[in-house]
Amino acid sequence: IYAWFFGLPEQVVSLMGTFTHKMEAEDHGAALLKYSNGMIGTIIASTSTKPGYAARLEVHSDKGSFTMTDDAITQWHFDGVPNPGNSDFQYQHDGATSAVVSDTGAHQKIIADFERVVEQGGTPIADGHSAKATSTLILEIYGSALT
Repeated sequence: IYAWFFGLPEQVVSLMGTFTHKMEAEDHGAALLKYSNGMIGTIIASTSTKPGYAARLEVHSDKGSFTMTDDAITQWHFDGVPNPGNSDFQYQHDGATSAVVSDTGAHQKIIADFERVVEQGGTPIADGHSAKATSTLILEIYGSALT
């Protein structure tokens, strides 16, 4: 969703490492992203933290801020603009301390959407163009960490 909101940055600086899991992959990474308009963004991903946290997107600006936890707006602070999300949000998450996916609900929705498009036609929720932007950003983050 990050790349969908903000597009691709002009500069990426990132670091990654393996800290708490015995595996041939990283379990913690951080990226600093700079955009042509001056915006600076950060992405942090980790399965090393305890107790582990849900996927969260925070946007802070001079106009206001909001937080999304997984797919729901959990905080909204814009003067004069009503929260478009569920203000009665109750969230329970066991955290991302493992690479094991315990809640497959989002995956099931994507597969059901794919089946719908194959059987009935139409446009998928996430098409190849949006997936390409996300994949490009991930590859830029990995590339920066390797240099």
